[in-house]
This record gives sequence, structure tokens and C-alpha cells, in this order.
Amino acid sequence: MTTFEERIKNTFIRYGRVPFIIILAMTLLIIVSFYAYTNIFQVKQTQSSVESSSQLVIDAINDTIDTIEENIDYNELIEDPNTYFQTLYQYYYRLNGKLDSKAQFIVFEDNHALFISQPSLLGSDYNRLINSYIRDQLNEDSLYITQFAEINDQQMSSLAIGKKLSENISIVFYISVDYFKEVLEQQRPNHAVIADGFDNVIATTSKDFVTSVSKFNPDHKKTIDLDHTKYTVYSKSIMDSQLKVSVLVQNQELYVLAIFISGVAGLALFFMQRINRLSAQKAGREVSGSVSILMEGVKRLEEGNLDTHVEIDTHDEFESLANAFNTMSDQLQLLMSSNERLIELRKNAEIKQLEAQFNPHFLYNSLETVRYLIEDDPKTAELLILNTSKLLRYSIAASEKEVPFSEDMEYIELFLHINKLRLGERFNYTIEIEEEVLDMNLPKLILQPLIENCLKHGYKSKDTLNVGIVGYMKDGYIYIHVIDDGDGMTPELVKSFNDIDMDTIYNKARFGVMSVIQRIHLLYGTKGSVYVDSNSSGTHIIICIPEGGLEIV
Repeated sequence: MTTFEERIKNTFIRYGRVPFIIILAMTLLIIVSFYAYTNIFQVKQTQSSVESSSQLVIDAINDTIDTIEENIDYNELIEDPNTYFQTLYQYYYRLNGKLDSKAQFIVFEDNHALFISQPSLLGSDYNRLINSYIRDQLNEDSLYITQFAEINDQQMSSLAIGKKLSENISIVFYISVDYFKEVLEQQRPNHAVIADGFDNVIATTSKDFVTSVSKFNPDHKKTIDLDHTKYTVYSKSIMDSQLKVSVLVQNQELYVLAIFISGVAGLALFFMQRINRLSAQKAGREVSGSVSILMEGVKRLEEGNLDTHVEIDTHDEFESLANAFNTMSDQLQLLMSSNERLIELRKNAEIKQLEAQFNPHFLYNSLETVRYLIEDDPKTAELLILNTSKLLRYSIAASEKEVPFSEDMEYIELFLHINKLRLGERFNYTIEIEEEVLDMNLPKLILQPLIENCLKHGYKSKDTLNVGIVGYMKDGYIYIHVIDDGDGMTPELVKSFNDIDMDTIYNKARFGVMSVIQRIHLLYGTKGSVYVDSNSSGTHIIICIPEGGLEIV
């Protein structure tokens, strides 16, 4: 058993950890939140921003292509391009309005440019070679996207987006990388790179991540080391995998934060444990003294020393408990002495009440029999009145809890005889009781309710009724059987009698079988019992009473 002092110590230590656990949980929450913010939220925010900006470009280009296809006859465009220059320039200005003047485009007939918004796009052999390559990749089903580097005095690059409009007509749009640089500049604080499907860099927040041939992470590594700093790469493909957005998160910041916080938490835990143990020992010693005194008093009380008193002078709750303990000890002495008397009085009152309930039943059944015979057989009726008087006198006469069973059986036989006279051949009874059972003391009129129950319920669907009473002794117990061949009871009712809860028996009706069960329980406790067996062929009730009588209770 753990002592109160140990419990105080353990409780003090256990709850002393709560502030530390709260601080540790908040620290872990900060680390997780920081990680989620930098590695999830910011990454997804950057990728979503680039994707939405790229989608804006694609939507603007698709709108321009749809407008050209609806309003321009390609055959007429090939024959007389100048006729459509004005219209194509309107589309060009409208597109630049949507993209903040970051777009150019060329309409090709095979290798010949029918329309060009900026002549420098064809100003070099390299540009013409790249344009030719791009046109070879175009088809009529989807847009083709790649990075395009212009070789001119300023060495600028663009994002080339093209589509084949017909067998001979194709269109290529050139979106300035400044458009994507501006998108990346709005993202912070992580670095980001936008590349095409061939890992060619379109825009980046730092040129340190770009190789000498303008590519980013061609080996598709998950981490990149740059100047002794490790970055985790989170990549996402967009625009049908023709563009890729990569966000780079510096790992060092998270590692340093985690190591620092772990170190501080470890030191705090060490010192907190030492302080908690010292404080717990002191608190345990101070409090457990009063508890030991109270425990000693309780132990003496358990041993039966009801005059036990304890003395505690601490001017706190334990002193109040000691005073309450002393008061309880004094009251317990008084209660224990009177409790036994109260139990006996209650038990006697219950038994007297049950015995008193028989009188109305005797009187009703007997007078009912007289009523049937008074006109047809006055002499017999006179005899019945006399016998009924004897029964009533016996039932209301003061007596002990138990009477000689032979005396009780005289009046039981008298009651059976009265009913035999009333019912004639419709009723028969037999009695087989051993002499030694008749010499025993049993509860007064214990069989009367069972016989009345047979007569009351046995004729529901039958014309005749046979009742038998058998009594014998076996293994120190008296067994009395009451048997009839009447209609019997329902299985539910039989179960309610045999499985009755003795703790709630006093809340149930106290007539018939139930009253017998209750009296046996009150008089003999668990030593006595009543068992009911019944079906459509009749009812069999067994009363079992210890041979020693009430002395064994």
C-alpha cells in the first residue's frame, strides 16, 4: 500500500510537470507551425500563385487564338496578309492589355512570317532556327510551351507558347520572363524557380540556383547544397507538365531552432525534477503526520474500540477531521447499541403485518361458502359457520412466530374440509406428513396462502381440482410440498417467483405465493427457500426450512 506521504510526493511531482508539459507542447506547436508555414503553406502559396499567373497567360492566349480563328480566313490571310495587319495588331494590343505589355507573337505560314509584332524576334539565324524548331513541335490539339532565348544585343529570354491553327498556319506567342519574375518577387521568404519541361530556367529569385547552361536541378534532387547551406526542393508540375514550379526551403533555420529549443527544454526538465522532488518531500512530511494519527484512530475503531479518540492540534482541516472523527466515534457507540434493536423491531413488524393480511382472506372465503349452503343445507351451513369461527379465532389469536405444525395442520384441514363441503366432488385433497415434521415448530398459517391460491386459480378451465400436501425431513431440512392439478401459472410468473430479488421484495404485492416467500426470507434468511414449478398440468410449490428453526437466523 502506498502511504499518504508517498502519494503527496508523487502528486506534487506529477502535477509539477504540468507547466513544463504545457511549455513543451507550445514549443512543439511553434516548431510544427513554423515547419508547416515554411514547408507547406508558403510552398503551396508560391506554387498556387505561379500556377494562377500562368493560367492567366494561357487563358489570354487561348482567347486570342479563338478570336483569330473566328474572325480571320486563313486562305485570305495567306494571299493578302496586309489586309489583316490592322486586325492582328488589335488582338496584339488587347493581349498586352491583359498581360501588362509582356507579350509578342508571330503568325507563320510554314516558314514564312505573315505577321510579326516585334521584328527582332526574327533578327538572327539563331532565332529563326529556334522558331523553326518550335513550329515543328506544334499541333492542333494543345499548346506547346518552352523557354526561348533571344540572341541579340541585350540577350533576353521569353516563354514561347504556340499552336498549329491549320495545315499551313501556326502562331507562336512570346511572353517576357519579366512577367514571371514579378510574380516570384511577390513571394517571400523562400526562393523559387520556374522552369520549362526541359529544366530551362524561365524565372528565379536567385541566379545562384541556375547552372551555367541556364538549367535548374537537371538531376531532380530532393535537396540542394549551396555554399554549405542545404535546401529542400518542393516541385510541382503545371500546365500539363510543361512548366515546373520549384520552391526551395532552407533547412538550417528549422534545425537550429529545434536544437536550441530541445536543449532549453532538457535543462528545464532536469532542474524542474530536482526542485519538484525536494519540495514534494518537504510537503509530504508536513502533511502526513496528521494522516498517520487519523489512520491509527481508524485502525483502533476497526478493532472494535468504539471509545477511540484522536488529538490533532494543527488549526487546519485535519484538526476539523479529528473533531469530526471523535464525534462520529461517540455517535457510533449510540447507533450500534440501538441498531440491533431497530432491526429486530422492523423484522417483527413485517412479520406481524403479513400475518394480519390472512384474516380478510379467511373471512371472505368462509362466508362465501356459507352463502352457497345456507338455503340448500342449513345444518351444514350452521356447521360451517362454527368451523369458520374456529378458523378466525385461530388466525387472529396472538401467538409466537412459530407454532407446532400439528396444531397448524388441524386448522388447515378444517379449511380444506369447508371447501370440500362447498365444492363436493369437484374438489379433493390428500395429506401425507411425517410424524416428526408434525412435531416441529413452523411459521403459523404458512401453507394457508398457497392453498387459497390453488382454489382461486385452479378452476379457470377445469371442473375438478386435486390438492396434495406432503411433508418430510431430509439432511437437516424440513420439506413441505403443495401440489395441485389446476391450470398452472405462466412461465413469466414462475420465473418472477424463482428469480425474485430479495432486496426489492418489500416493494411487491404481499399476497399468495409472494407473501410466503417474503415470510420465509424474513424468518430464516438465506437458509430458507421457496421453489415454484408450474405448467398447464398443475403447480408444485416446495418450502424448505432448516430443522433448527428460528435459532439459526
